[in-house]
Amino acid sequence: MAMTINIPGIGKQTYEHVVFDLNGTLATDGHISETLAIALQELSTHLEVHILTAGTHGGVDVIAGITGITPVMIQTGEDKERYVRRLSHVIAVGNGAVDTFMLNAADLSICVLGEEGAYTSSAILYNIFIMLSVKGGPWWTVYLLLFNQTAPYYLKSITPCLRKHAIVW
Repeated sequence: MAMTINIPGIGKQTYEHVVFDLNGTLATDGHISETLAIALQELSTHLEVHILTAGTHGGVDVIAGITGITPVMIQTGEDKERYVRRLSHVIAVGNGAVDTFMLNAADLSICVLGEEGAYTSSAILYNIFIMLSVKGGPWWTVYLLLFNQTAPYYLKSITPCLRKHAIVW
C-alpha cells in the first residue's frame, strides 16, 4: 500500500505508513468517535495505519475493536522514535511532548493543535501544522488532506522563520 500526496512547498511524496499518537491526537480521555473509527478504517485501505499509546486512559481494547487497528503500547518518546525509524516512507501525527521524537524521525510530520493544545517542541518540528478550527477536530483535517492528496487552504506558517506550512480548515 502507498499513497502519493502533493503538498505545496514540499511537492509530491509517496508514503506507506501513517503513525498516530492516540491520546490528544485521535482520542479525548481514551475515547474516539465512531466517525473517526470509520475514517481510520478507510485510511487503512491506502496506508498502513499505526496507533501508538502509553495506555494512559485505558480503552485500548475498545479502540482496537471499533477501528480494527490494534494500538501499540509505547512508553517513552524514544520508543516512539525507534518505532517510526524502523518503518519507511512515514507520516507521523501528534502534538505532545513525547511525540517530538517520532515527529522528528518521520518523513512528513503533522502537528495537530486541538483542545489540549500542542507541546512547543512538537509545533517547531512539524512539516504541517493543523489548527483545530472546526468541530470534528484536527484528525478530520488530516483525513481530508490525505484523501484529497493535496493540501487544502495551504498557508505560510504562522511562524515564517521556520519555513514550514500550516493548514487551517
